[in-house]
Amino acid sequence: GQEKGMRSGTENVAGIVGFGAALLKVQDPKIKLHTIKIRQMRDSLVKSILKLIPDVQVNGSLKNRLANNVNVSFKDVEGFEVVVALDQRGIAVSTGSACSERRHEPSHVLLALGRSGKDAMSSLRMTLGRGTDRQDVEHVMRILTKTVERLRKKRV
Repeated sequence: GQEKGMRSGTENVAGIVGFGAALLKVQDPKIKLHTIKIRQMRDSLVKSILKLIPDVQVNGSLKNRLANNVNVSFKDVEGFEVVVALDQRGIAVSTGSACSERRHEPSHVLLALGRSGKDAMSSLRMTLGRGTDRQDVEHVMRILTKTVERLRKKRV
């Protein structure tokens, strides 16, 4: 209710019905299969990053995260530089959430996870979508590996 529980309020019926419909939708076997496929591609992407790019750390839990989300930090590379370089190659990534993308400051989430400001500024966030396939992941890895290597050489 409203007024600190003293008066009843108008319930958001449309929101309640929509939430119920969403709960039913996530139980759909097709959605579950899609989530498994995305998680497998995400895990493949993370494994490739850790294998092919030195001095990288995964931000957050490898197990307890969204199926389509990857966030990593590259030592001695500004995350924003990677975003620009990949964008020039047609790959859309970010340094953080969409709501904080315009701010050029360390992610408060990464700082709360115990990352240093420098590590947080070197982070890259990648999200796999419904249309992402294995060829996309391989394409990103080829370009990402070369990009990080080139940016690190540029700093020396």
